[in-house]
Amino acid sequence: MMKANLSIRFYIKHSTVKTDRMPVYLRIIYSRKKAEHFTGIYLNEKNWNAEKQRAKKDNVINDKLSNIESEINQIHYSLAKENKPISSGIIKDLYTGKSTISTSLIQYFEFHISAIKQANELAKGSISRYEDTLDHLKSFLSLNKSTDLLIEQVDFKLLNDFDTYPSGLLTTESQTIDF
Repeated sequence: MMKANLSIRFYIKHSTVKTDRMPVYLRIIYSRKKAEHFTGIYLNEKNWNAEKQRAKKDNVINDKLSNIESEINQIHYSLAKENKPISSGIIKDLYTGKSTISTSLIQYFEFHISAIKQANELAKGSISRYEDTLDHLKSFLSLNKSTDLLIEQVDFKLLNDFDTYPSGLLTTESQTIDF
């Protein structure tokens, strides 16, 4: 499996409105997917060094950009260390406070299967179906170029797509019923 790289960029966002001060944006790129966020900084374009992605001769702004970069790297490190799913959107949401680090869908599913096995309340065939569903879920996520999702990321569209996923794998031969 290819190791995904994290890239953090700052840039000035040009607008169609004539103004001297331009907003400085943060772009987080992970596995070729990007997420952007306004840093809260406005800067005159002539005071911006695009190559260095920093302000010219303004240590206060440059310190703030360095702090943002450090926070993003720390979030990425924490996610990787805790074996949590990582995406540019997750990193942005954690940085902006829209989300907190929580349990992933696969982790929860594995925990649930383990709990029902220990409770010994279901037949082995039922547990086997849970395990089959987990395998299908992992295949479905890998097909969508993901290894896992945070539970907060599960929405109706994902559930509907997963619901129709196994039937989409069946061939016409396997759908034929002989009497």
